[in-house]
Amino acid sequence: TMLTYRGVNDASFSWRKGRDNEELIGYYIYLNGVKHDSVMGNSDTTYMLKGLQPNTRYGVFVRGFDRVKNESLPNQP
Repeated sequence: TMLTYRGVNDASFSWRKGRDNEELIGYYIYLNGVKHDSVMGNSDTTYMLKGLQPNTRYGVFVRGFDRVKNESLPNQP
């Protein structure tokens, strides 16, 4: 996962597509271990985090999911 600072309270990050790309229909975004949002489709692998607090550490990872909501292993940083 590649994190890029975008402003006082925003950061964008990107990740590699899942290996099982044919079956994936989207990605779940986890922030500090909690499911935060989802991105539909398997071609967009970027996301903008908004409303972050300055000087705060955040843990972010992504898991792909298929039509029946099975999740892949978390992405590797």
